[in-house]
Amino acid sequence: MTTTSRGPGPQSLVKLPYGDLAVALYASDLQTPAGSLPEAAVAAYAEEGARRLGGYERVAYLHRQWRGLNQRFMNSRISPAEYRAALADLWPDARRLDACMGYDIGRLLPQ
Repeated sequence: MTTTSRGPGPQSLVKLPYGDLAVALYASDLQTPAGSLPEAAVAAYAEEGARRLGGYERVAYLHRQWRGLNQRFMNSRISPAEYRAALADLWPDARRLDACMGYDIGRLLPQ
C-alpha cells in the first residue's frame, strides 16, 4: 500500500507538526522507545504508520481529533471520566502513546 497523500516523504516525516508524528508512530510496528532509534529509523516507522492509516491526511485528521478532545477537556466541556473514555477509544494503549509522544516531544528540545 502506498501513501495516498501529498504529505511529506519518508525522510521528512520526522519534521511533521507536533502531534502528527506521534499519531503516525502509534500506528506503526514500533517496538522500542523511538528516542533510542536513529532519525532515519523513526522516519521509516512514521511512514509505515501513515501508510497503515491511509495517508498523511488521516494522520493529520486523527491529530486534530486528539487536539480537539484535549481542548474540550481543558475548557471543561467534558468531564474527566468522559475525557479518559474518549482518549482510550482513540488511543487504547496509553504506554504506547506515551512512548510515541516521547519522541515527538524530544525532537523539539535543543540538541
